[in-house]
Amino acid sequence: MAVSWRCPARIWQARRMAGRGEDLSLPLHPASCVPQAPKPWFDTARVQGNWENGNQLPFILIHYCIRLHLALNGLIKMSERREPSSPIHLAPKELVAWLAGQWRDSVSNPDSPYRLPILVTMAGSPAGRTVVVREAGESPLEVHFHTDLRSAKVAQLRESPACLLVWYDARSRIQVQARGQARLHSGDERARQAWEPLPVHNGRQYGQVEFPGTSLSHPLAEVLPEKEDGWRNFCLGIVGIADLELLQLDRDGNIRCRVEPSGGGWIKRWIAP
Repeated sequence: MAVSWRCPARIWQARRMAGRGEDLSLPLHPASCVPQAPKPWFDTARVQGNWENGNQLPFILIHYCIRLHLALNGLIKMSERREPSSPIHLAPKELVAWLAGQWRDSVSNPDSPYRLPILVTMAGSPAGRTVVVREAGESPLEVHFHTDLRSAKVAQLRESPACLLVWYDARSRIQVQARGQARLHSGDERARQAWEPLPVHNGRQYGQVEFPGTSLSHPLAEVLPEKEDGWRNFCLGIVGIADLELLQLDRDGNIRCRVEPSGGGWIKRWIAP
């Protein structure tokens, strides 16, 4: 008897029967061609039967596997929290060198987050304003800025040289505070060394006729035409850094430290954020 069915299952069954010498005239099992529904990945009835029959070992193994997974996950998160990739975890000397490098690089990089700190003066009521980092050194650790000799901050720094510089890097979420004492230079050799490299348009800003803070009837102040006209109003400020404080913002836990000089070097202490 020839098998004419197109169903692959029937053809396969017929070949098996022929191989065993069975009679192909007998009807093949009709269920072999009926599409079977896929078995569910989780057989509820089988699980319930195992539980009721006392076969609880698979459930115990699954339970402890889940607990182990959660515990390992927690350890990994704790490890990441303790040692995030942040410069705040550097050794004190390396941390200070890293900061000094950021300040130096900002002089030629206008997009650096360490180019425009807030300078806070302490005389009278505290006042803050943005300054531009013009130069920085590591030994001694200091930051240079330029200002108008007639500005309020110069008068405040003359009254009380104690000041604070604050940076915030929004990309790495690091805040840096640098406390120190400011030294002011105007009309001397140190100021002249800072003045000479200034571009003409920068130098002319110090030739402004009106004092900083003077009320105007128009947006722009009058500026004298020559760069050298601003020399008499130019002031170089140098902040010698006495100590540092860094704060790393992190959703898993903020981290804060203080870096202070000690025995010709630096020490770092962790403090509560």
